[in-house]
Amino acid sequence: WPPAPKPGPEFGEPSPKIYIGSIPQEYQEDDVRRIFECVGEIKEVKILRRPDDGRHKGSGFVTYADVAATERAIHFINDKYTLIAPNHATQKPIYMKYAKLGGVRPGVPVAPMGYQQPMAYQQPYGHYQQPYGHYPPQQQAYGHYPPQQQAY
Repeated sequence: WPPAPKPGPEFGEPSPKIYIGSIPQEYQEDDVRRIFECVGEIKEVKILRRPDDGRHKGSGFVTYADVAATERAIHFINDKYTLIAPNHATQKPIYMKYAKLGGVRPGVPVAPMGYQQPMAYQQPYGHYQQPYGHYPPQQQAYGHYPPQQQAY
């Protein structure tokens, strides 16, 4: 392979896994694999899918055998090609960046595993609700909410 220039810091920390955006709904894992294997050996292709109906979200991940392949993919494919789909008249160019690999990264602190108090959440239009139990009824003025407890 010819050497490809190193991608800039806007693509993230180099890794053999890349995030790919702008994948049309008609494309499956095998279609994506055929497109991206032209720059290096692929270990895995994963298209992100919605948990409720199984349709894919239009993005996914490709894991290469080495970081040099991801550098070539970003250099030769990113923002230069558009995946054509018959049902989509307008489609954006392929967008890519480095993806974070799973697991613990060295030097990154990990929070201790223990019970954490669930945080209260605010619903639209100012209704305030606790995750468990009931909050005592109060009159609330627009923009004023009861104080929240700090989660540690």
